[in-house]
Amino acid sequence: MARNYDIVRETELTSHIWRTAKKRVFLRPIDTNSRILAPKQWEVNETYLPGAVVADENGDLWISWRADNYGNEPGATNAWDSYYGPMAVQQWSEDVSYNAGELVWKQGASAGTFVVYLSLATSNTDTPDTATAWSATTTYGLNDRVSYGGNFWRSIISNNLNLTPAEPPNDYSDSVEYDDGDTVVASDGFIYEATTNDTIGVDPIDDDGTFWTKGIVAAWSMDPELFSASPKWMPLYADLTNVPGDWLYIKGNKNVFRLPANILRRARLNYRERRAPDDYVPMGDYIVSSDAQITLDFCANIKDVSKMDTLLCEVIAAKLAWTTCEKLTGSRALLSDLVSIHKKYIFDASAINAIEMGPEEPDEDEFILVREYGGASSGFSQASTNWWGW
Repeated sequence: MARNYDIVRETELTSHIWRTAKKRVFLRPIDTNSRILAPKQWEVNETYLPGAVVADENGDLWISWRADNYGNEPGATNAWDSYYGPMAVQQWSEDVSYNAGELVWKQGASAGTFVVYLSLATSNTDTPDTATAWSATTTYGLNDRVSYGGNFWRSIISNNLNLTPAEPPNDYSDSVEYDDGDTVVASDGFIYEATTNDTIGVDPIDDDGTFWTKGIVAAWSMDPELFSASPKWMPLYADLTNVPGDWLYIKGNKNVFRLPANILRRARLNYRERRAPDDYVPMGDYIVSSDAQITLDFCANIKDVSKMDTLLCEVIAAKLAWTTCEKLTGSRALLSDLVSIHKKYIFDASAINAIEMGPEEPDEDEFILVREYGGASSGFSQASTNWWGW
């Protein structure tokens, strides 16, 4: 069962365009300054911030959206999401307006260093490493970044107003003996100050005021080390590698785009969303096109069962049973029954649009399309009339 599961799951995700697996990504062509995302393998003893991208033991990529993500194995907890974004990272340019989800790299503060940033906004022209100065009148959310006192700070609460950035004391420990004036952060997130000596084993949140005085909430942290960042950009904490040289070989007089992470196949547009045919040609890990930029809809290799459509889970279960039942039971009749059950779930999913269907009307005639979309200037060609997938 374990050996067949991933094969069955990927087969079902590839065979049909499940809505929960459909993703969209904006791609720019590779150039000589582009790099490829090359995250390090997840480490159990490392604390990860939002934006950290890691690889698991199978090479699959995951992104953290949780603060202080420690000891949570990707794929085994909900602290990580599969990463479906771009793999090609462009060098940031002040002359470009970036879309949400795009990646750029920028030279770091010292020679030979760099930082990768994820755009959090559309029409983003902010300089990625320009942090916002702390303001007493601004309400900051969880993980918002500011500069203050020559350092970069991260908000560790969701409603952070008029709390001056300062490094909080250590967390309270019932095995430590605290003296008068010592401060700790209790489990409720507030800072407490000891009012007597030999304070040991008295949890501040259980104290009636005899041993501890409650202060302000712990609101800011510099740990782990932060990169300076605009509110419209998120540092990704990921490594880069050079683009393999084969992209130059297939480039010709067109543009080359690196496929996004965890892609299984291109997703066909619905009839109502359909636009002029394109000249996208898949070549290994790339797309070759005359377009200057690409917005790509694709079927993603989703692995988190909690994010799957219920009927997709039923389909995978039925297919898994179908592919293993004869070897386990020797029953051809049971095999036939399971095939019928699998077909029923596929039909049910199609009926409620868990599976995205193709156009019900035939494609428009080329004679009309050429005139509607401007003929040769649109990039229309005979080859572009075919939708492609893997």
